[in-house]
Amino acid sequence: MDTNESTVCEIKEASSIQEKIWTIALYFIPGIVVTSVLFLFSKTLSASLGLSLWFTQILILTIFLFLFQIVIVVLNGRFIDNLNLKSLIISLGLKRTSVKNIVIAILWGAAAVIVLHFYMPVIGKPIYSYLQSVPWISMPDWHYQVCAKPSYTAIQMTALMIVMLGVNVFCEEVFFRGYLFRKTMFFGKWTWIVNGLLFIAYHVFQIPITYAIFPVGLIVSGYFAWRKDIYGVMIVHLIINMLLPRP
Repeated sequence: MDTNESTVCEIKEASSIQEKIWTIALYFIPGIVVTSVLFLFSKTLSASLGLSLWFTQILILTIFLFLFQIVIVVLNGRFIDNLNLKSLIISLGLKRTSVKNIVIAILWGAAAVIVLHFYMPVIGKPIYSYLQSVPWISMPDWHYQVCAKPSYTAIQMTALMIVMLGVNVFCEEVFFRGYLFRKTMFFGKWTWIVNGLLFIAYHVFQIPITYAIFPVGLIVSGYFAWRKDIYGVMIVHLIINMLLPRP
């Protein structure tokens, strides 16, 4: 990266009380918005659009969660950090990576999956079972995580899941690690822990599944705190999403 760009392009750590409160709120706003849309409008939109309930919810997630996160980053970068789009892209780390970091990310993600395979039956599944038994946080039978999927062909479903995983991982990592991690640096040496746990906490739209695997948040943010590589952390996130079994 150009040295002049590195001195000019910078996402600023939140400093004032108001900005710190806003930064913490940003962790939760997308999750609360998409939860509201899912629970209030999924069935109505499904019937109106003539789409399956599962696919309707996937569209809601894409628009009101993942793309919304990118909009937040762009608007905050422009009006809070005073960065134009080019400067924001550089500051997010989207113009740099290295082969070394990519290799480390693959090894980190693979090691995490191995460890989590031992964690899941002993701790993850009991937490999931308990949370799914609590009425006000359990996922109803129409929820996209538990409802029946449409009868797509294997190729169609594979293509759809690849696109969804790509959009999910890219948007979440740009939002939580590329942007919010830097805004939350006022927590000092605890930043990676706070960032990782708040990343898990934001998943209010699927509490039983994500809260049961809370170590994932620490694994992902821990890699980013160490390597400061946005593409590497996307790889870690992608490997875990693809290979970690459900609780």
